[in-house]
Amino acid sequence: MNTRFYEMMLDAKRERECSIRKLAEICGICPGTLICFFNPSKPFKKLQDKTMAKLNNHLGIPYDVMEEYNVEITKERG
Repeated sequence: MNTRFYEMMLDAKRERECSIRKLAEICGICPGTLICFFNPSKPFKKLQDKTMAKLNNHLGIPYDVMEEYNVEITKERG
């Protein structure tokens, strides 16, 4: 997946030098959400408002970037 959101999430993971599970813990979200997010062969649902709020608060990812991702993921993975 080549979206701004995906790149920002990879950058956040690299900057913190942490695993997917640790990043989920930092953000206060379910690890399974990020495991599915980083695995393109898994079906992934649109990001919910609660998840977007946590990613915005903990990682500073703008809402418009996440909304753009929601549109793309719906098209790509259904």
